Amino acid sequence: MFHKTYNLVLVLLLGSVSSVQAEVWEVQITPYSWLTGLKGEVGVLPLDVDLSFGDVLKDLKSSGMLLASVQNGPWSVFFDTTFSDLSSREPLNGPVFSELVVDTKTTTYSLALGHRLMERSDAFVDGYVGLRAWHLDNAVKRVRTDGQITIVTDQKDWVDPLLGVTGSLQISETWTVFSALEIGGGFGGADHEWSLLFGGHYALNDWFSATLGWRHLDVKYQENNYVYSTVQSGPVLGATFRF
Repeated sequence: MFHKTYNLVLVLLLGSVSSVQAEVWEVQITPYSWLTGLKGEVGVLPLDVDLSFGDVLKDLKSSGMLLASVQNGPWSVFFDTTFSDLSSREPLNGPVFSELVVDTKTTTYSLALGHRLMERSDAFVDGYVGLRAWHLDNAVKRVRTDGQITIVTDQKDWVDPLLGVTGSLQISETWTVFSALEIGGGFGGADHEWSLLFGGHYALNDWFSATLGWRHLDVKYQENNYVYSTVQSGPVLGATFRF
């Protein structure tokens, strides 16, 4: 259901854009890093998580993030994907268990169709609708004092609808500031999720910019005994390519 729903929306969104009269296509791709901490509850147990950015950096095994957009006239398609793999170890020093190891893999795919609401020579505002798909994969390992390991795993997939607005303003020859606000959830996925992104692009030439910003994401999902209720907030560093 997770993949079927997302693939259906992908076909519908791309079909909507392909029906637009051919104009100049503008493509923007931003690989980036989100230097965020993680605070909340995760998993079936659930586990209380309170990791600073320093903790996450220490526990991070791998990550990857990419934002892309395609503009054709007043229409645009946005795509954003994130992946992180964290492994955290906590000593227990008990008579039975000596250590707790928590492995958490989080993957998101966001896809949205946007339309220009306002445009002038130095600024624009777009509204958009879309989906964000979540995939969580957790493993909790308890190491006994005799060396034996007990492992509890859980996975969860869901899809949230999104509604958002984004815009930018050029304030100098080299600096352009941007922001994006979106809300989602409430239709069979998360109880709620919302995010805010703001920052600036520093243009080094016509096709390349350094990107600096800040992103905050708040999501609450609960189904039966599974909980994912977290807040993430931190700086964003990226490189933006325009074609």
